Amino acid sequence: MDTETRHERAFVSATQPSTSSPTRTILSAVAGPALIIGSVLLALRGIAFLPHLTDQHPDILSFWLPRSCMLGRALSAGHVPLWNPYEMAGTWFAADPQSGWLSLSTMGTSVAFGCGTGLRALIVLNPILAGLGLLWFLRKEGLGRVAGELVGLRDLLRRTARLRGRSVADLRDL
Repeated sequence: MDTETRHERAFVSATQPSTSSPTRTILSAVAGPALIIGSVLLALRGIAFLPHLTDQHPDILSFWLPRSCMLGRALSAGHVPLWNPYEMAGTWFAADPQSGWLSLSTMGTSVAFGCGTGLRALIVLNPILAGLGLLWFLRKEGLGRVAGELVGLRDLLRRTARLRGRSVADLRDL
C-alpha cells in the first residue's frame, strides 16, 4: 500500500539560453565600477591631475601632509613609526587607524608616491574604495546592478561636494 502523499516533482529549469555575447556580459559587469571611478576622477580632477594641494582645506596641509610624509619616509627607510614627535609634544602613531602604519591605503600611497603626491592619491583613492565597497555591499544584499550603482554614485557625489566646498543641501534631489 502506497501511503506517500507528496510526490517528487520533476524540476524544469525556467532559464532560457543566454542570447548575449561574452563581450556584452563583460561590459555590463565593468560599466558600474568604471562609472564610479570615472565620476570620482571627474569630481576630484583638481586634486587627481594637478601637482599641488589646495589651501582651501587647512586640515590637509596642517594635519595630513606631515603625517603622510613622516609615514612614507619611515617606511621607505625600513622603520615602523611608533611615535610621532612632530605632533603636540609627541603622540602615538602606529595605533592610529586613519593615518598610522596599519592603514593599508595610507601606507601604500605614502610609500609608493611620496609626500604630496601620496596624499593626493589617498584623497582620490578613499572615495573610489567607498563607492566600490558600497556597490559590492548592495549587490550582495540583493539590490539590482543599476540601483546599486546609482546609490553608490549618489553617495560619492555627496562626499565630493563636501570636499569641494559645496553645500550638501544643493544635492538633496540626487
